[in-house]
Amino acid sequence: MEILGQTFKGNVLDEMPAEWNAIEFKDCIFTGGGIGMKVRHVADRLVVRSVTAMNCTVDTVTVGPVVFENLHVENLKTTQHLWLPGCAFRSCVFRGKIGEVLQFDKADPMAPRTDKFNQQFIDDNEGIWSDVEWSLDISEAEFDDLDLRGVPGETVRINTLNQVCVDFGRSHIAQESGAFDELSGFAKMVMKNGLKRRKESKYNFVLTTNPSSRDYQEMSEFFEWLAKNDLLLTSP
Repeated sequence: MEILGQTFKGNVLDEMPAEWNAIEFKDCIFTGGGIGMKVRHVADRLVVRSVTAMNCTVDTVTVGPVVFENLHVENLKTTQHLWLPGCAFRSCVFRGKIGEVLQFDKADPMAPRTDKFNQQFIDDNEGIWSDVEWSLDISEAEFDDLDLRGVPGETVRINTLNQVCVDFGRSHIAQESGAFDELSGFAKMVMKNGLKRRKESKYNFVLTTNPSSRDYQEMSEFFEWLAKNDLLLTSP
């Protein structure tokens, strides 16, 4: 089923319609509304499966702790950071030009990680990560900004040119030893924030850049520094 050039305004999706099997959205706009945002228990979380979105725009859509399976997204415009709190991924692909994507390990980013509501989804996602061959493939994508705070970096397929997977454990030790003192202000900030945001989960994490980024040269040199200091993992 293909849906072409439609605008969805204020739509709320709490369950997958039967007719959405292998659905493709092309040149569509999603504004307002939400996906799986009312769920309070793991057993009720929405699974979005076998959906393709090409050349679409997402504007202020609220997303709950959804599980995405076999999702294919190509050329996605975001009008602001697309928040994906507590979301999990199984064999999902992002390709082409992608806007700003921010995924949290917590279903409620404002509550502590140990909050009962958050912990159930963190535990459920841990089971998903341990079972997947790979969670996301971003190797052919260029992001305006990407922060996967709740996805173990080693489950993400990346390219070796503009994307790296940082080893949390080794990087934390390097930080404690003062090894980051030689870094520039921006690179130092990237590492400081990357480690701080994973202080509790201790997840390895992915960093990306692309030739159109204003920080491309600095980030490329930073990636080389990370490799030289043995702070990177290989892609699955």
